[in-house]
Amino acid sequence: MLAVVSQPNTNDNFRIEGEISPTSLEWLIEKFGDSLHIETNAESENTEEETVDYRETDWYKEMSKDMTPSFNMGFYRKLHKLSQKRLASKLGVSVQYVSDMECERRGISKEMAKRLADIFEVPVERFI
Repeated sequence: MLAVVSQPNTNDNFRIEGEISPTSLEWLIEKFGDSLHIETNAESENTEEETVDYRETDWYKEMSKDMTPSFNMGFYRKLHKLSQKRLASKLGVSVQYVSDMECERRGISKEMAKRLADIFEVPVERFI
């Protein structure tokens, strides 16, 4: 199955290929409505597109060099629209501590990585 979301006047287009759980599909339909196009396996097989593992592209290899735990921390903080002050409050540390971790002046401990993963609901490996 292939699900393609195409929203006019935005750059929010993306594709999901492979098995899609009923729960995920239900969420996609609820979230994107008419912007969602779903193809069955038979329809997908008729396309001439080649699927490439993004991790094998030069672009990803270049970009992943910058995806440090500190970068990820800042990325997820901004994605969740949290200020450093608000994140510091959630973590029970000072704003300076958060700033130091984001600017790579202080490492992210395993315990802190677990706390960040819980707050942002992502795998702990993003911060290790």
